[in-house]
Amino acid sequence: MSIRYRSRKTLGELEANMNAQLSRFQWGVVSVEVSDDGLAVTPSGAADEPR
Repeated sequence: MSIRYRSRKTLGELEANMNAQLSRFQWGVVSVEVSDDGLAVTPSGAADEPR
């Protein structure tokens, strides 16, 4: 099953919702980008840690 996000707003909402859930457990943040193979989710460490 393949899900394609054509709208940057929708993709931004997905990223924001994922980060909201991760922050509940202090698990850091992720960035979500569209690639040729689908979605690329990249962890970025804790939200309060320097990057």
